[in-house]
Amino acid sequence: MALYGDLAVEWGLPSDQITFTSIGEVIEITPVTVRANGKVETGSVYLDSKRADAVPEQTLRDRRYLSNDGVIMVSVAMDPQTGRIVGGPMVTARGVADMQNNQSMVQGIRDHLATSLGDGDISAAGNPGILNRRIRDLTLAHLGRSSRRKPVVVPQVVEIDPAW
Repeated sequence: MALYGDLAVEWGLPSDQITFTSIGEVIEITPVTVRANGKVETGSVYLDSKRADAVPEQTLRDRRYLSNDGVIMVSVAMDPQTGRIVGGPMVTARGVADMQNNQSMVQGIRDHLATSLGDGDISAAGNPGILNRRIRDLTLAHLGRSSRRKPVVVPQVVEIDPAW
């Protein structure tokens, strides 16, 4: 702003007629004067790359949360008749700082889940929601002990009929 004032003086405007304002202040220009006259609400507007509308505050909060703690996706395959685990667990981590270059932590989650889940849970037969909750709880408990992080855990249970 000071450079604009210097430029105005160079162009012949008396320095006592130069007005500096802050963001949000309204500038009133008349044939005789230029002065600050009131304020308007201001703030930042965040845009998505392909949309011209503003990003809602909830979306920004979610993005901040994910950028701090990340997300872990855990996939297992389950026999829907017996509740038996027939594949996995497969663990994928995104945005979890401790895990970005630390495959041993991902392997630790995988081992912890494999040991804790064993062959499966008969109570999960026909109800993958039970296994989803158990995977989320076990993963968060393991991470709480090993890294003090609390990422979003997205379990995915795929029901696979072994006769297929």
